[in-house]
Amino acid sequence: MKKEALLAKIDALVPQGDNVLFEEEKKEEAENFVAVSKDEIVKLFRHYLFDNKENQVYVVDDQKELRKDIQFYNSFDRFRGVCENFSDILVLLEDVLDEMSNRPNLDPEEEIVEDPIYLIICGQNNLIEDSRFETLMSELSQFSSRPDLHILSYQAYN
Repeated sequence: MKKEALLAKIDALVPQGDNVLFEEEKKEEAENFVAVSKDEIVKLFRHYLFDNKENQVYVVDDQKELRKDIQFYNSFDRFRGVCENFSDILVLLEDVLDEMSNRPNLDPEEEIVEDPIYLIICGQNNLIEDSRFETLMSELSQFSSRPDLHILSYQAYN
């Protein structure tokens, strides 16, 4: 799917009434994310990338703090990261959603999982303010109980 068509599709999505947060609720929710340092995030995604040769690692940064690290690690075939560009962030989340949708259902009790996905989001407290991001995260949350998807969200940066 072309990027323009995907963005048009995302723009057309309307969040369900019960999932829409009022401005005060959004602010409270955003304050619940833990702040981390750039170095801690880099150590985290290195760990997931090299600890198990089967891991798929996706990193989202709402700022440009991780730009150099993301450019370096993007050369690995099991790592994708984007920073600062909101359109690219939405495309990456849509790709993770498509990947999860195409996987067979797994037993939540299953301990050994092939090709687990780690989605690390830095700055979710800022990104959640956009309804398109919120909608995609809501769709991804339906897979959160699966053993092959791990979503880690942080407030960037302390």
